[in-house]
Amino acid sequence: MSAQRDAFFNAVSTALGCPVDSVANALDNGAALTWDSLQHLTLVMSVESALGVKLAVEEALGANDIPKLAALLKQKGASL
Repeated sequence: MSAQRDAFFNAVSTALGCPVDSVANALDNGAALTWDSLQHLTLVMSVESALGVKLAVEEALGANDIPKLAALLKQKGASL
């Protein structure tokens, strides 16, 4: 696993208060993780900080599940 992938998993896990395995399962197998709007803000800020990436507001709002967020981060150059 890459350092950025580890950082992504840890940031999401911390922001959502869930185990890292749940984040990996959501990304790799499409398992659902849910969160509210405050957690979404925390999640976006945590991931931006962990990966050194900035997301536009419109991008952040559209990243409403783990696969979408990961795809967006990959477009920004993250190696997940």
